[in-house]
Amino acid sequence: MKTEDYLALAAGDQQQNFWPMAAIYDRALTLGGLVSALERHGSEALHLSDAAYFTGFAKDHAIDVAIVHCDGRDVAALRICDEIRSSARGFFLPVILLIPDDDEMIASFARSSSADLVLSASETPAFVATRAMELLENPRTRGPWTIFGWMAVNARDKKAASSGQAIAMQPVPFALYQMMLENPLAIHSLEDFANRLTETGVGKCQPSNISNVLTTVRRAFEQKGELFPLRTIYRKGYRLELGIRRNPERYSRKPRSRLFVGSLPERG
Repeated sequence: MKTEDYLALAAGDQQQNFWPMAAIYDRALTLGGLVSALERHGSEALHLSDAAYFTGFAKDHAIDVAIVHCDGRDVAALRICDEIRSSARGFFLPVILLIPDDDEMIASFARSSSADLVLSASETPAFVATRAMELLENPRTRGPWTIFGWMAVNARDKKAASSGQAIAMQPVPFALYQMMLENPLAIHSLEDFANRLTETGVGKCQPSNISNVLTTVRRAFEQKGELFPLRTIYRKGYRLELGIRRNPERYSRKPRSRLFVGSLPERG
């Protein structure tokens, strides 16, 4: 398979503009073929070697996927993932981290990064594109509070909810959902959920009631045929996880090491 053909696996004939904008960080600028392949398929791709500029660009532009290449010498690449994730408020910006598969230290740091997908840098472009497709499987709606192609709106917005463009929620679940989108790693317990709900002025909510609120949000997704995006990550509290897996049962509910594929080492 030619490198320039890899995007066709992800986009398909009906979605040639599936990635209208992609940003690739690579200090040595060795992934030029990836940029060329994206551009041949009608996508706009930007290849940058300056870590600070790349992070600023990702914060300021509505890119659809950020690919960060860590060659083992550039520790800034690991920080980029966290900086982009913390700045992508309201948007689900997939961050894919490519690391060398023979560097235990980098692999260890990568486990604690906020990248949505960690892959070996030796994988083929076709494989990278296929895995990225799992993160971006459904078309998405541009705008705040976007996930899986559905826009979450307050249940009072009947028109949007009835048109099939939204997941309708009552005020408390909606406020909770917004909090998760804004800073998904900042909430570590049911008490945190309850306190944040009170701080936002939505109303007082006991920790014992939060599980019921989460159930309400989960059912809202299930009614639309979507997977609930909230996952519990070991020692990380709660976080939102991107994309709908092609076969969700393949992925166990283990710590972050389950995001590793190929020859990367598993958590001990």
